[in-house]
Amino acid sequence: MNLTEPCDLNTIGEISQRYNAIVVGSDQVWGAHHKNATYFIGWKPEFKGKRISYAPCCAINKTDEKYKANIANSLNQFDFLSVRNLETQAFVEELTGLNTPVVLDPTFLVDFPQFLHSFKAPYKKYILAYIIGNEIKGGHENMIREIKKVRGNIPVIAIILSENHIKFFPWQIRPIGP
Repeated sequence: MNLTEPCDLNTIGEISQRYNAIVVGSDQVWGAHHKNATYFIGWKPEFKGKRISYAPCCAINKTDEKYKANIANSLNQFDFLSVRNLETQAFVEELTGLNTPVVLDPTFLVDFPQFLHSFKAPYKKYILAYIIGNEIKGGHENMIREIKKVRGNIPVIAIILSENHIKFFPWQIRPIGP
């Protein structure tokens, strides 16, 4: 995969200008944290290319009233909208009036047996941490340390998804696929 350099809320707008299209999706990218509209392509400078959503999910159909107009505006700028489930379909319809198609989760589009034969794990043994949302009680980093105490001091690969709590941990390795 050809990837950009790591970006954050301050740099994603500039980096996005290099592309003709952006596809947004899947699991919980349209979650309840709408303050920054990152996954609605609501950053500055404004993205001028094609905006596509493939199977995004909002998990919980709740939006703070003060963000609804901004999110609705961002959704209305998409060239193609699809969603992952009925909850997200209702979310989009409430904000835009559009009845979007519900499509298959992208994990079901992969031929995993074929993929697994070509996958080379970066280590013989490692801990995979998939971190989504807010910091947990006691902190993600502390939890990883506790797991390492039990499982041994083996490498940690972390996939961190959080637009509002971006933190690069010393043990984070990026990128890694399924």
